[in-house]
Amino acid sequence: MHFDPNYHETFLLYPAVFRSVIAIGAGLDLDQAYVRLADWSGPIGSYEYQMLIAALRDPGLFGDEAPSAAAMYMAALQQAQARFAARDCHVPTREDILSGLFRGALADSLLHVNDQVESTTYKTGRSSRIYAFVLDLTLRGRETRTGGDFALLLDTSPHPHQSRFLPICLQAKRTRAVAPARAVDLRRATPKLKNADQEQVAPSDGTHQLDALKETRKLFPAAYLIYDNSDEVNFQQPVLPIVKDINHLDKHESATLKACLDTSVVDLAFYVRHLLADDQEHVNGEDELLRVLEHLSRGQVDHLVTLTTNADFPLRYAILRDKLVAKGVQWPDGDLLDLQSVRLRPNGPPDVKKAFETENAFAEAFAARTPCP
Repeated sequence: MHFDPNYHETFLLYPAVFRSVIAIGAGLDLDQAYVRLADWSGPIGSYEYQMLIAALRDPGLFGDEAPSAAAMYMAALQQAQARFAARDCHVPTREDILSGLFRGALADSLLHVNDQVESTTYKTGRSSRIYAFVLDLTLRGRETRTGGDFALLLDTSPHPHQSRFLPICLQAKRTRAVAPARAVDLRRATPKLKNADQEQVAPSDGTHQLDALKETRKLFPAAYLIYDNSDEVNFQQPVLPIVKDINHLDKHESATLKACLDTSVVDLAFYVRHLLADDQEHVNGEDELLRVLEHLSRGQVDHLVTLTTNADFPLRYAILRDKLVAKGVQWPDGDLLDLQSVRLRPNGPPDVKKAFETENAFAEAFAARTPCP
């Protein structure tokens, strides 16, 4: 029997992800397959498991109406995390490079999702397209405080002139957690910390990142994003990146700086879908959004990735940027980078007429070649 390798392998390695996916899918009534398994007791039958895998392949993009932004975001993240795991996690790779590769996988998946919903757009006359923009936050000096590698900003505004966003701060870790010690060490090499006057401050025991993420979680979601990657071995079948929310760390995990991956973990796409459904996790209004951006400016977040269905978002961002600068916030100059712009291709064959009209050393060598007998 063939099962989708992405979620299947993840469920085998992290059974807690299976439980979380079922709970979120049933709680949001995404499909009857989740509801059917929510109160299941005993072994899972093959038929029920196949129905679940089928539901995981259908994030709700097709129908008589244009898909919601939440459905499109989830579909893009599901495809991105699958591409990323299958393509980029096999060999030992640094966390910052893995995060960059994940952004590349997200750009690829957005093109695919936008193509998938194009027919729906034609039927309804409504715009259904995701735009993705990236901002490099390292292009200015600032103190390191928040402890996250990148942040997602998902535009859930009901109208282009309203501001409603879901910000998520993600601290990247990599591990292959195996039983019985199925945990990830939250420590990372402690940087040489300096204050605003560039004076050396007391060394940290490694808790500063966790403490900073806990402070961030008081404002908006913050979590550890765990890549299936290790220095010790090459993986033939890497699993999906999984998430452990800061609020789900117990006292023992915080004290030992080791996050247990047998409880309250979930894949990235379902984590985001869960947050999208919680109104309390969103920020409403421009003032709240500015506070989020100002907080991110003071931290270790390297990149800000924004997903939106508003094609005019760069114009709104320019206004936000100017207001941040006016407040004295250290914020990068320049415009947003369109994550998809470098991947757009014209349709049809290339125009090669000029190439055949100019000199070419390889063509000349081929023409002068003596044919084989």
